[in-house]
Amino acid sequence: MPAAGKPTFELGEGEIEIGIGIHGEPGRERAALMTAREVTTRLAEAIVSDLPFRRGDQVIAMVNGLGGTPLLELYLVYAELERFLQDKGSLLLAAWWATT
Repeated sequence: MPAAGKPTFELGEGEIEIGIGIHGEPGRERAALMTAREVTTRLAEAIVSDLPFRRGDQVIAMVNGLGGTPLLELYLVYAELERFLQDKGSLLLAAWWATT
């Protein structure tokens, strides 16, 4: 929290926080640094495996950096998400990414 004047947690060298953890809350998990493909696959698989998802389904995808991710990185993650969905046999119907 900015008002606290100090970080509420620290990441070690070579660590990343995966998932949404806004306002100082922890994300989904901590992991060693990995590629954009690995992060995207890990996040997308967690969602797809929890849905009644079947080959041939049409999907709408949203990639959101919550205002802290450069647009170039959002495009990279979107491309990896599109590849992931195609590998699962889905048709990406629409996509949206947000920078704020």
